[in-house]
Amino acid sequence: MRIFFFGSLMDRDFLGLVLGRDVSALQLEPAVLRGFQRRRARGETFPVLVPHPGGEVAGVVIEGVSPDEVGRLCYYETPDYALHPYPVETSADRRHAHVFIATGRLDAEDTHWEFEAWVATEKPLGLILAEELMHHYDLGTPLSEIDRLWPDMKQAAEMRLGLMQPVIEKSRRG
Repeated sequence: MRIFFFGSLMDRDFLGLVLGRDVSALQLEPAVLRGFQRRRARGETFPVLVPHPGGEVAGVVIEGVSPDEVGRLCYYETPDYALHPYPVETSADRRHAHVFIATGRLDAEDTHWEFEAWVATEKPLGLILAEELMHHYDLGTPLSEIDRLWPDMKQAAEMRLGLMQPVIEKSRRG
């Protein structure tokens, strides 16, 4: 399966964590999805796509996603998103890819979500949350339980990040 990513999964650390494998050799091909804008999901660190005539969203396309990996991605995206086919444009051509589109359970803020700003400020918290979420996948926790667990997962991740913050700051200074 071919999938277009427009948010945290454009990051190799995230993608590897969610897919459960080394993705260093995986080709992430730059692509553009037209007819949408990328906005921040209300109260969250991740984006949603909002239909917008004339809008375009830069992202990446990956090819050859296995059925097991699609299952892992769907678990990561929760019932907040569903896969839908859309045409995307790469430097070489226009092709169809599957895109995770919000199902209506999330509201979009007026704020645009920028990948580089997210990497600089919110990636560490997002990685902790993704690690916890995928741990639940590995344990076999039903996806239907994640809504109930999410507030506690977020609070625990924020606390863990607070404990890690001095280490993160030290590594940024070199």
